[in-house]
Amino acid sequence: MTPSDWIEILAAAGTVLLLLAAAATDVARYRIPNVIVYAIVATFLVGAAFNFAWPTTALAILAGVVMFLVGAGLFAAGLFGGGDVKLIAAMALWTGFAGLPRFLLVMTAAGGLLGLLWLARRRRHRAALAGNAAISAEGSATGTQPAEGAQAPQMPNRIPYGVAIAIAGLDFFVTSAHSPFAPLWPWMQ
Repeated sequence: MTPSDWIEILAAAGTVLLLLAAAATDVARYRIPNVIVYAIVATFLVGAAFNFAWPTTALAILAGVVMFLVGAGLFAAGLFGGGDVKLIAAMALWTGFAGLPRFLLVMTAAGGLLGLLWLARRRRHRAALAGNAAISAEGSATGTQPAEGAQAPQMPNRIPYGVAIAIAGLDFFVTSAHSPFAPLWPWMQ
């Protein structure tokens, strides 16, 4: 392997760490900071400057632009958050058109599973609230009143889709023949 191959691998490793950070911030705050997305674009540009042929780089950039435009339509329809759109477009730079179908398939499947987990979590939350309401009703019947201003905690009605995008990105880097890591994986040989 040449030094330029190692630079591309280091750039891809940085992207993996950035994907994990994007997923963590999306879970914690339902936001994907722009600085993470810009850093993923920067790692791609570093890797591209050292290893890709210009036509391949141009096609990867076109894949990123196409995904951004599709994502902007989904954002306008209220189906995706802005951070999700930018993160998908940034990852499309790495996958290019060749790896994009699998990336989107894995992202969709992971998003569906994440949605099911969130629905189950919401159902448990509602059951707990119903149990608390029954206890409150018993308390008011016995003369004890709930604390003034006490309200049941609200559960956000959103899914941190950055997790699904990160899972799809990790899948790309681990399983794709187009991944910069492919020469390192024994199963790719």
